[in-house]
Amino acid sequence: CGKSTLLASLLRHRIEAQAEHMITAEAPIEYVYDDIETLSCITAQEIGRGGDHKSFSDALVAALRKDPDVILVGEARDKETIEAALHGAQTGHVLFTTCHTNGVANTINRLLKAFPEGDRAAIQMDIVDALSLIVYQTLVPSTDGKRIALREYLIFDGEIKDRLRECETHKIFSECYAALIEYGQSLLKDAEIKLKQGLISDITYRRIQKEFESDIAKHKILTEEIA
Repeated sequence: CGKSTLLASLLRHRIEAQAEHMITAEAPIEYVYDDIETLSCITAQEIGRGGDHKSFSDALVAALRKDPDVILVGEARDKETIEAALHGAQTGHVLFTTCHTNGVANTINRLLKAFPEGDRAAIQMDIVDALSLIVYQTLVPSTDGKRIALREYLIFDGEIKDRLRECETHKIFSECYAALIEYGQSLLKDAEIKLKQGLISDITYRRIQKEFESDIAKHKILTEEIA
């Protein structure tokens, strides 16, 4: 899906603009930034057999001792890593990570499901408080024979955070999806933009539109069941 490339671009932009100290925890390390003249300091940590740390959570704990400005966690894949990432974000660090989901609204659900059911209401508050932005990305064929990214995103401002704090845990997907449609950019909206720009074909657009309409129908059914 191009997650690593997108993250590397975001991090490079921040480093070039602000000369920040950045620590990454990756499995494997995919990008280096040695050619950035304004680079303050970067520590790249390999996760796994033969690496600097055995797990992402171990690397995060070690990173927080080094006073970084920015932390990259390659993947939020388990309860321990998510907890450590939340702690990093709550202590004032800018933290980027990825997880495998199929949309913005599903991301919070994916993080919550890493925790026992009895803990989810409490951890929901921590996740919502820590969030600034969720981007969902997929690659589709472009009209030049290559591939192009379509992106769905939602910026979590104060109004949206209040909305998600107040909702019950089993309604978090529905509320987040509604917020995406109202305030964010859906995948279909980005597809419409790229179709008008001539970057994707009508066939690709119609496929995205069909998937979007299916998601809307599922959301409507889910909302009615919850109600």
